[in-house]
Amino acid sequence: MRGRTSGRAPSRGFTLYEIVASVVILAAVYLAVASLQVATVRGSRDTFENEMAREIAQHLLGEAAMGQNGEKLPVDREGVRVVDGITYHWSARYTPVAGAPAPSYIRKVSVRVRWVGRQGPDESVVDSIVSYPLVANPPPPSPEPTSQPHVWVR
Repeated sequence: MRGRTSGRAPSRGFTLYEIVASVVILAAVYLAVASLQVATVRGSRDTFENEMAREIAQHLLGEAAMGQNGEKLPVDREGVRVVDGITYHWSARYTPVAGAPAPSYIRKVSVRVRWVGRQGPDESVVDSIVSYPLVANPPPPSPEPTSQPHVWVR
């Protein structure tokens, strides 16, 4: 029977099933985005902890290269540094380099930084080779820098 209509106008809206299905899909997408954001925040916190440990180690290596308190050769040492509520335990070990001529003023410096982060205990180790001057007592610094340039005469 062609041409017969049921007397209703064609529907132009969405059915209840379509609306419920779209809400469920949107909720799943929002949950996925929220969990991704939480994972990103956790990852950035872990990165911060690792970078802070490396910064502590690099600072200690810089101190080792410059010498400690005027000592001729450095000594092993340990310490604690608290940054942003996290306690970092560090140790610096100085060992002679094998095969270096005696008396050896070349040392391997190993800086180890340990901390307990959000994911549990963690550790960062940085090694370097440092050479110290051969003089027993370095000359004292000049009291005032000279303001005139040096002139060399042949």
